[in-house]
Amino acid sequence: MRGDGMQVFEEIWTASMALWNLPFTVMLLVVLFYWGFVLLGIFDLHTGDASLEVETGMDGAADADVSADADISSDASVEGGAEAHGPGDADVHADGMGAESGGWLHSTGDFLHVGAMPVMVPLSLLTLCLWTLGVVSTHYLNPAGHWGLALALTGGNLVLSAVLTRYLGWPLRWLFTALNKDYDSIGPLVGQICRVTTGEVTPKFGQATLETRGSPLTLNVRTTGDEVLHRGDEALVIQHDKKTDSYRITRFKNLKLEE
Repeated sequence: MRGDGMQVFEEIWTASMALWNLPFTVMLLVVLFYWGFVLLGIFDLHTGDASLEVETGMDGAADADVSADADISSDASVEGGAEAHGPGDADVHADGMGAESGGWLHSTGDFLHVGAMPVMVPLSLLTLCLWTLGVVSTHYLNPAGHWGLALALTGGNLVLSAVLTRYLGWPLRWLFTALNKDYDSIGPLVGQICRVTTGEVTPKFGQATLETRGSPLTLNVRTTGDEVLHRGDEALVIQHDKKTDSYRITRFKNLKLEE
């Protein structure tokens, strides 16, 4: 029995260390470390929140922005180019993706429930699916390790994992929606102060959190006009857009009476 267990472990190890599965294995290790820190109380569900933002300009070019917040005295924001801002905070920016890419990225985020729950939840589901399907398909369908077959299986793995993540994520989406219903007990959100959690908030995309007596609410937010807010900014909720189920916000200024 012990020998059989070791053989199974060796087969899983071999399949997970295959070059085409190695990225999924690394992702799984990162996810496991993250949830370990959550259990230890070092992180919470909103720590490490990341957002995928795509802004399309008038000339049809799009800016891709991926930001992640570790909330442990260091911030990291990756945006596809080459700017760095101080220790522990990096920003990179890339242009020229095209308007269709922006729509595709937003659709992918919606498909995977990004924004409806803390981003590490769907990311963890996706990672688990990618790793599991990668290991199983390698062991049963490509034991000889042919690269052509491996690439074909990996492509199918990406599609099937995304579909599985969407359907496995529905119960969790309903759960987080139910948990967030506690905003009814604190009255309307319009007029309250929230804090920006994405790299930027623009008229096209953004998220912010609003403190409640329960768990913080994650809101999909937009600015008005040409206003751009940045992560950590405090903002005033001024309007609810029922069509997009998002909130219009503006920078909060604490006005003091002049003596």
